[in-house]
Amino acid sequence: AGFAAVDSAAGDATDLAALVAGRCVPADGPLLLLSGAGQGEELADALRGRGFRVRRRVVYAARAVSHLSVTAHRMLRHDRVDAVLLFSSATAVAFGRVAGTMGTGVRAVCISARTASVLRPEDWADVLVAARPDTDAVLDALGTPKRT
Repeated sequence: AGFAAVDSAAGDATDLAALVAGRCVPADGPLLLLSGAGQGEELADALRGRGFRVRRRVVYAARAVSHLSVTAHRMLRHDRVDAVLLFSSATAVAFGRVAGTMGTGVRAVCISARTASVLRPEDWADVLVAARPDTDAVLDALGTPKRT
């Protein structure tokens, strides 16, 4: 199961459009872009700007929760969380909305500077940004847990 080959542009939508343009040509036909609701427009626009015809289809929708689980709330309130891993700006905003200032003793580990930019630094013990926008770099930025 899965794909035989997966490539990463190691960046944002503009970087991914450049990767695609380096491997494909618009004359070969349209590209199918499967994305979530509210996602993918920037990539579609970047590809169109490079001459590609893009057929974007929404295949899922992610919805933010309206409140934290009892367990998550308790762990944040009782200083049992060392860090929160944030993999998108939307996730960072949603977490801030439901957690408020409960995370002031917690480190935020962000996949990108763009994600970190939506945080209020005063709400966090520290805001760390991964060296690259991928899971391995986020885990590297996380480092060794401070709490047990």
